[in-house]
Amino acid sequence: MTQHYLTRLPSADYRLKNNITLSGADGRSFKYFSIAVGLNGVFYIEACNAKGKIQGDIKDREFTLINENGAQKKILNPIFEAEKRVEILSDKVQRTAIDIEVIPILFFSGFNCEVDISNDTNCIVVSNFHHYGEELIEFITNYDSGKAEAKDFQREKIISSLHSK
Repeated sequence: MTQHYLTRLPSADYRLKNNITLSGADGRSFKYFSIAVGLNGVFYIEACNAKGKIQGDIKDREFTLINENGAQKKILNPIFEAEKRVEILSDKVQRTAIDIEVIPILFFSGFNCEVDISNDTNCIVVSNFHHYGEELIEFITNYDSGKAEAKDFQREKIISSLHSK
């Protein structure tokens, strides 16, 4: 679903890389489902398809998910899974010698997902409360890194550096 939403990014400004595996210096491999390389940054999207209200702190190992009936259950915090991926992706981008920011996004893609998470990290939390990924697309296209826009050939160089393994 998240990959479908990302196809609505302006194709002249963003290149998508989906379902790739990248390896870190330690040899461990990680799957990346959605990366958008744009004028304004490299966006790594970690999606969580939960429905209901999600509460917690971004640094907690688990979040509380409250469904529409009020039942609560614990779910693993997906940002812990994503931390190593962000480190590897940042290293790959840095090796291109292009001055561009890597922005991790924790995207709660379930419809009507309400998120109440305290966050004092550099990870951006976006929910799909109004459906169809509008919040995600709006965040990415309006993000201002404060850096010069990446040129087309620079975006292509970054995409080329993200080959599997």
